Amino acid sequence: MRLLLMILLIGSTLRGYDAVAQAPDAEASAIRGVIENAYVRGVFVDEDPVAVRAGFHPSFVLSVHDADSIIVAPLEMWLDVLDLSGQPSGDTVRHVFERVDVTGGTAMVKMQIWINDEHVYTDYLSLYRFSDGWKIVLKVFASHD
Repeated sequence: MRLLLMILLIGSTLRGYDAVAQAPDAEASAIRGVIENAYVRGVFVDEDPVAVRAGFHPSFVLSVHDADSIIVAPLEMWLDVLDLSGQPSGDTVRHVFERVDVTGGTAMVKMQIWINDEHVYTDYLSLYRFSDGWKIVLKVFASHD
């Protein structure tokens, strides 16, 4: 009886680890999808403010390091600066996800962006999972121009 209990305990523990191991892959895939649709395509490829708003939380902030200060721009201010046309940019955009870290409903992504073969940004995006899915809530970046 004792052996049976130990086998059941070990088996249920291993099944628990398996479920935990699979969850981050599914979450990371969902996060990459949000970033590709709302950020990469929405901002750089399609210039589509509707797609951007779908993947960015309304309380999103862009943090820009400027000399010895930080400029913080909320989503609507950033969209005004971007002045997205709603038409494809015609640019060739390539991106690479270097790291997608997920802890529960919080995620941090490091990625690289190239536009027309020029390395433009190293982005660090923070996301939270909401009832309607993952949303980008913060962007800090290094510019390579």
